Amino acid sequence: MKKILLLSAIFMVSLLSQAQNTAFEGEVMYENTVTSSKGMKKLYPSLLKDGTYAMQYTIKGEKRKMTDTYAGLIQYENRERDLAYIYSPLLKKGYKYKISDYEKGQAKKYEEAGGKPAKKTGEKKEIEGLTCYQYKGAADLSYDLLGAKMVINCTTEYWVCPDFPKEYIGSILVEGLPVSFDEMQIAQIPLLGSQKQHQNLQMTEIKKREVDISEVTPPSGIDYQITEDPVSALMKIEKEISKYMKKNKLTSTGVDVHHGKIETEILDDAWD
Repeated sequence: MKKILLLSAIFMVSLLSQAQNTAFEGEVMYENTVTSSKGMKKLYPSLLKDGTYAMQYTIKGEKRKMTDTYAGLIQYENRERDLAYIYSPLLKKGYKYKISDYEKGQAKKYEEAGGKPAKKTGEKKEIEGLTCYQYKGAADLSYDLLGAKMVINCTTEYWVCPDFPKEYIGSILVEGLPVSFDEMQIAQIPLLGSQKQHQNLQMTEIKKREVDISEVTPPSGIDYQITEDPVSALMKIEKEISKYMKKNKLTSTGVDVHHGKIETEILDDAWD
């Protein structure tokens, strides 16, 4: 049940580009706003946090770094090697996995649940200097939950720039770089009734600049475990972060968003 309900809220794993080339090099900044019903937050206090959080992409060809203050995690992708690393700076631990396997699994789950691709509305406009197109979608996703039927009504509306690689947001494949993405999920859960989760992602700035290879390469000193299920791995590490912060009376997950070049120590043979 956790995997199903939290996919839209967990963007570090969700925002994964398809294997296509892009000439863009620089930064993309976002604000990610999350709100959930009281029942959901009570069930998963370490995973659901209402508020607005900063996100940043740093892109250099087939490599990218994604910094997410919501999850308290940092992710690196290398499309040439089909590898992704995700870790917690606070815990000095994380996971690595094959991007293609994750994407295939997400697409299969969505299709089996009755998911349908969003449709292009025909609306077009300039956003942050990018030519963007609007998409809208709606689906009733059906899942088996301990022998009972659970239905999630999911509605989406978003704007994308097709000049960039496609992106997965949760199980939804969008046709380019998301400039804005709005999703409402209303789940009818046995014994718990109706539960809601809303997410709104807004681009705040896009900045072309030269990106040093060290900025999009995993750092040293991190214990990366291999996983075939990054969604479960992400939820596990977020719980560990929450427990660690509570035990040590911390208010920061150790993840900050910075403009401009960030010096990092490169991990030897990082993408092996």
